[in-house]
Amino acid sequence: MLFGLLRRSRSVPDTDFFSSASPGGVYSITCGFVSEANAEQVRIAGELFSETFRLFAEEVIDRRERPMLAIAPIATACRKLAYTPGTLTSLHAEVCRALLAAR
Repeated sequence: MLFGLLRRSRSVPDTDFFSSASPGGVYSITCGFVSEANAEQVRIAGELFSETFRLFAEEVIDRRERPMLAIAPIATACRKLAYTPGTLTSLHAEVCRALLAAR
């Protein structure tokens, strides 16, 4: 569901995408999903999870208004995807992109 929502989010206006007041905003749905996701289940579906958060990072960074909002959810996704705290994941590149865009 989240993957499909992110694919369609290109047509969502910025106010609806980032709306934290609206529980239906794409950003708030994504943040809620990553905070509640079970790390073991995330690792089983790691490729789809990574692709979903790659799309999320791309969408937030491309909007260029608030790229720093992408950092916390993607960093949380990295922690859920990693088997150990020292493991690099494919999402670490997205964290770096978000950090560079936010500077």
